Amino acid sequence: MMRNLDTLRFSIDDEYPDILGECLVKDSPHYQYVCGNKQPYMEWQSNREKDVALKTEKFDRLIKGIKRDGLKKAIPVRGDIILDGHHRAAVCMALGYKEIECLER
Repeated sequence: MMRNLDTLRFSIDDEYPDILGECLVKDSPHYQYVCGNKQPYMEWQSNREKDVALKTEKFDRLIKGIKRDGLKKAIPVRGDIILDGHHRAAVCMALGYKEIECLER
């Protein structure tokens, strides 16, 4: 099913709710990263990952792949909460997608 990106939310990082908690895709550090403001994402990742450079390198490859090939895999959701695919949703929003294919779980 197609879902409007403006209504989808992130709900991740139970161990760091003060860092992200729940927010709209457009308010996430993931979206900011794709739009060129990389610092919030890198700070968020530094609390989660030991190798922030590797994580950002993978994210950069994902951005290039979606720009080139589009979104290939539906994003699992429960209601308006993204369960997996936070990075993909942020990339799609930054690229101007209004809706994305989602799979209700």
